Amino acid sequence: DRAFEELKLESPTYRSDPMLLVEAVRGFRGAVGEPARPRLASRHPLVRAVARAATRAIAGREASRLDRARVYGMARAAARRAGELLAADGWLDDWSDVWWLTLDELWGADGSGAGDGRERLRDLVAARRRERAAYEGLPAFRRLTFLGEPFDVRVSGAQTSAAGDGGAGDLAGLGVSSGRVSGTVLVVTDPRAVTGADLGDTVLVTPMTDPGWVFLISRARAVVAERGSLLSHTAIVARELGVPAVVGVADATRLLRDGDQVTVDGTAGLVLRQPPTGS
Repeated sequence: DRAFEELKLESPTYRSDPMLLVEAVRGFRGAVGEPARPRLASRHPLVRAVARAATRAIAGREASRLDRARVYGMARAAARRAGELLAADGWLDDWSDVWWLTLDELWGADGSGAGDGRERLRDLVAARRRERAAYEGLPAFRRLTFLGEPFDVRVSGAQTSAAGDGGAGDLAGLGVSSGRVSGTVLVVTDPRAVTGADLGDTVLVTPMTDPGWVFLISRARAVVAERGSLLSHTAIVARELGVPAVVGVADATRLLRDGDQVTVDGTAGLVLRQPPTGS
């Protein structure tokens, strides 16, 4: 139940789609080195006691997160089964359309309605698909502040704009996992699309990561993320695996493109562009 975007019911997990695990394992071609394991240098009894307590607390936190993911897994399975039954009865075109409905709409489609009810449900799904497509055209703001009267949340085509061209120059952020390596940029917005890919000398560039990214981060040379902090998932996982990482790099997924050659300095918090080969 621990996977990419595990707290979104529509996201497939290794339980709901076991081939995801097969593809993730296939991505490990060749030997996988042992991650760096930091050691506590201090011999002070108080420091070591606090460190042991922190270790136990971290283990408890991760156990609770696993239990939460399992509960979401149960809800995901129940919703999927409901979608399959509705699709079989003609209420939905496909079982996965269930993710576009609220719980009230889902449980309200009990098969007692007439054909018009089925059409309304399918029309609702189609309308929400169009609305989602419009929102995907908006930039990902870090923070929104709303003042005054309620605003209209509907999105029109005029409000959306395509991402600009990649810019030139080095990029700066917050170094959260030390090391300096060079590699080839791979911009990843959907980790499932590259689960089984050979990442070789790849520098992953992404808006953000979650715990399910461990399969990708462990195979990459470095990670660059638009969001994150010293205690973000990107930072913690990268440090555990010994992978250099820089977070808080504004517009990294727009300014960097697949195939760009960069050097990531996880100590200084810099992403240095390299000139194209032959230039």
